[in-house]
Amino acid sequence: TAIYLSFIMSWNRIFAMVFYAGITIATNRTVHVSHRATMNGLSMMGGSIFKAMGPTFAGFLVAFSASSGVIDSDVGSVVVFGLLGLIGLSIGFFSLLYLREEEVEDLEER
Repeated sequence: TAIYLSFIMSWNRIFAMVFYAGITIATNRTVHVSHRATMNGLSMMGGSIFKAMGPTFAGFLVAFSASSGVIDSDVGSVVVFGLLGLIGLSIGFFSLLYLREEEVEDLEER
């Protein structure tokens, strides 16, 4: 099983690197040339903050759902997964709205 898990972890790392490279390329193509440095800096800062806070927040949610009497322990993992998915979808939605507002402003300036 150790060989299988190391194989899975290596594929996870490879796909993560390809994903971040693709996101960086897509971000650079969607942002105006004068805003690229700011966008890259903000995306790196946001990624670093969420990589630092993510395990802490997820650990707190798992511990809370498993040990508190508020959430039934049978559905605790579903609540944690759903809440993390909802946070990810809301961040994507708000960033899409923000990018559209910036696009409209750039078109009005031209």
